[in-house]
Amino acid sequence: MPEIRYQGQTWHIREGENLLLGLLRQGLELRNSCRNGVCNACMMKSTKADGEELEHGRLAPELVEKGYFLPCKTTVRDFLEMQQPVNADLTYTGMVAEKEFLADDIVRIAIEASFNPEYQPGQFIDIWHPSGICRPYSLASTPMMTWYLECHIRKVEGGLVSSWLVDELAVGDEIRISKPQGQVLVPSGVAEIGLLAFGVGMSSVYGLTLDTVERMGADEPRLVRVRHMASQARGLYMDAALTALADSKPMLDYASVAGSARDPQLLADICSGLVAGDDGQRLYVLCGSDGAVQAARSWMLANGVDGRRVLADAFTFQNHPNSLLVAEAAQEGSQEAELADDERPYPATHPELWAMLEEDNRLGRILDTFYDRVFEDPIMSPYFHNSNKQRSKEKVFSFYKRLFSGEPCFFGDRPRNSHHWMVISNEVYDHRLGLLVDCMRLHGVPEDMIPMWLEYEEYYRQDIVKDEPRGRRIGGVVQPVSGLGYEVLSCGALCDSCQAVLEPGTRVLYHLRTGHIYCPQCEGRAVV
Repeated sequence: MPEIRYQGQTWHIREGENLLLGLLRQGLELRNSCRNGVCNACMMKSTKADGEELEHGRLAPELVEKGYFLPCKTTVRDFLEMQQPVNADLTYTGMVAEKEFLADDIVRIAIEASFNPEYQPGQFIDIWHPSGICRPYSLASTPMMTWYLECHIRKVEGGLVSSWLVDELAVGDEIRISKPQGQVLVPSGVAEIGLLAFGVGMSSVYGLTLDTVERMGADEPRLVRVRHMASQARGLYMDAALTALADSKPMLDYASVAGSARDPQLLADICSGLVAGDDGQRLYVLCGSDGAVQAARSWMLANGVDGRRVLADAFTFQNHPNSLLVAEAAQEGSQEAELADDERPYPATHPELWAMLEEDNRLGRILDTFYDRVFEDPIMSPYFHNSNKQRSKEKVFSFYKRLFSGEPCFFGDRPRNSHHWMVISNEVYDHRLGLLVDCMRLHGVPEDMIPMWLEYEEYYRQDIVKDEPRGRRIGGVVQPVSGLGYEVLSCGALCDSCQAVLEPGTRVLYHLRTGHIYCPQCEGRAVV
């Protein structure tokens, strides 16, 4: 059994068990967020790991050399000793060289780093508050444009780090920062690109725009289409700069609009302008709040854009998804908005959408057609092996009714737990949405309501899409995904293989995820 030594204590996890999940299962409090090797929140430093294959994800090479790794992607075979990250390993000194207000609550901060700032647009840096709390901020600059690392930062009401950066930090102050990190959003060689920013998501989009335009040669007839949406006109803080740039760069097409992404017509207008003339080769990047990005992505999928050409850089926070839907649920005083432990909270209801779906049993007819197709679909049908079609329809009908109307009629697992064992890629999820949209249109769902429905589907995407099974989370405890263990029965039971009666005191083999038990004669039939 693998042994983990941490903070003077020894922990044991199961063979083949994910390190992070194995320690969380036993009640150890470890910082974590995405659990998929993207956010690096769970990063630890190994002090002894002879022969262990530690996973590093996209950690900087200098951190890997110092022993840093990602527990959320690591499986320990024998022994590991680890410790919390050391601040001196992670941070570098920077000096505030420039500070400029772009709007009443948005500043541009230019930082002179103590290291050679090699980076690409689409990346971000972590900035540390004096208290030790850090936040990631997207880079708005490009290496060709300036030596400084520039970020656009909006003051978030009650936000410790953003308030400090906007209200207190001054030119000449020293701060602690990380090296640029994260995935570069736009691959090289893209012929056309559409960039859509919501609010301060313009920070990433501005850097990407400058980089793409400057790299274009005079003989390359490429197109860069940029759109910016903000709730108020003052939030369109780069209008003047981008309008001037568009006047001097024929390949750049820029427009903006003040309004909410919750307004279907405004969202449709700005997205329509972004995709106009697309021949199937254009790449799209969406940046901004999670809810707005979800809404735009839903509109694009509903209007025929291949999901593989839509890249998203959404601002999210652990246990507090920055979603329009969740924000509205909280404003409405929904107690369920607080239940972010085992499952994501239910989003805000949509009475108008439910009224349309309830009319003439439209939702029931959509699901009848959808599941008839799903059970015959070569991509989707494997996920429904040994499933009852009618039961699947009934469960999903109840879930949608609860989702859209708020009526407490659904009592099963929500998406995270109900799909915990399924390995589903974004491509498979998009394929499913394509089938669903076809069924919506077949049964007369109005075009302006399809994106409204798809916003809910996008809300649950991160609970369903994953590259490996994960345990159900019950009462804050992650249950095992697979594996077998032994238990002595305290009361009588039946063997799940041969149906033999098992007396109290019998030692049985049991499946850690399903709970199936096997008598001593049937141990060889147990399937992990």
